[in-house]
Amino acid sequence: MDFFIPIFASLLFFVVKLLEMKYIDRETKPIKYMVRDTILVFMVACVSVFLYGNYFNTIQGFMGMVTSSRVVPMPALAAPEIFTDAPGF
Repeated sequence: MDFFIPIFASLLFFVVKLLEMKYIDRETKPIKYMVRDTILVFMVACVSVFLYGNYFNTIQGFMGMVTSSRVVPMPALAAPEIFTDAPGF
């Protein structure tokens, strides 16, 4: 599993929480609560990355069942067909 995303999310959370405590709340809180919350963010991010990695193929399989191909068909980047003459009825 790729741990770059959970580690980055956890460090970003810790820094933002530290800045919030220092400049916005202006009161010191015990560091153990910040570490606890950061570990919780890390675990949730790990589970999210794990679930996304395992079920991404299932989503592709579902799209293959719906559209009979593995990707959603995109129309070619051609000029749109428009009617600019008088109607024939």
